[in-house]
Amino acid sequence: MVSNHEFWHPPPLGFLKYNIDGASKGNLGYAGFGGVLRNDTSNILSIFHGHLGRATNNMAEAMAMEQCLDLLVQEN
Repeated sequence: MVSNHEFWHPPPLGFLKYNIDGASKGNLGYAGFGGVLRNDTSNILSIFHGHLGRATNNMAEAMAMEQCLDLLVQEN
């Protein structure tokens, strides 16, 4: 049985929510990152992804955050 805390929840009314992730196959290995922006009705507004070549999982996570912040700045 799956508990409720394991499901995605939309942001509060009037807010947007970015979910991001980065990963590598091995910890220096082929890496990538991505994210999705949704509104309070769960509609997808934006998706991004990228490949880093060989990188650590921490580098991939950091790149996901950097890309997310860049997109937020560009939209405002």
